[in-house]
Amino acid sequence: MTRVLGRFSAPTTAQHTAHAMGNAGVHVVATPWMVWFCVRAAMQPFAGRFRPRCIALDHVAAAPAGADIRAEAVPIGIEDAGPVFRTRAVGAGRELMTGTVTLDAASDRTGRCARTAPAGPGPGRGPRGRYRTMVDAAHLGAANGFSAAPELTDPWLSLFCEEAGDRALRPGFGRGEASVGVRLELDHLAPVPAGRLVTIEAALERREGRRARFAVNGISGGRPFVRGSHERVVVDLERFLAGLAKRRDPPASPQRKADPAQRSASARAVVRSP
Repeated sequence: MTRVLGRFSAPTTAQHTAHAMGNAGVHVVATPWMVWFCVRAAMQPFAGRFRPRCIALDHVAAAPAGADIRAEAVPIGIEDAGPVFRTRAVGAGRELMTGTVTLDAASDRTGRCARTAPAGPGPGRGPRGRYRTMVDAAHLGAANGFSAAPELTDPWLSLFCEEAGDRALRPGFGRGEASVGVRLELDHLAPVPAGRLVTIEAALERREGRRARFAVNGISGGRPFVRGSHERVVVDLERFLAGLAKRRDPPASPQRKADPAQRSASARAVVRSP
């Protein structure tokens, strides 16, 4: 099947940036919001009857605040009685995120995605980052447009995993450096209601230059509720933001038209080669 089944679109503002979510100075649309757009597109046809069980998404390009983001979901199969969607989000004239979202109607999530990270923390000899917080009403489905499900939702869970990974890298940052998320794979193992303390740990599995891959594991109430992997790239923040500014469409000019192909090539070069 190739027909688009779910769609979701929204304008972005400063509140959607990584800066607003705690990654100081990174004024681009944050990965958790991009995840939210893709998951909303997959859930849109079902009016809250399904919830996300597994996500595997690549953040392939950055977008500035103010960009209109459009996400689409195409059904590609069934896994453990839940639909699987190929999703993509586009905005600012380019593809921003792509991957798969698997939904599940059951409240007890014990299945696994076909593409998922190992359950354990990996070798465990490298840096680790830990993030701990209390789940409150703002983190639940009803407050984030998903459904009335009283449980921790993907945008916030994504943020917690990103924060754990970033904390593992911060001690090694040079002057003017920061990290940005580029890939996230998560398996939901159990729902987490409001009032529960959650702890996310990110353990370094592999480091290749500026790119780092982490195994992520989440514990709440003494049992695991999420596992997966997360990848981040260390960037020179000033150069990263300067590259993003150059990719913005220039104002219309009657003397000279911008070359769309050239702009697209520039966008890929900046994001994929931090």
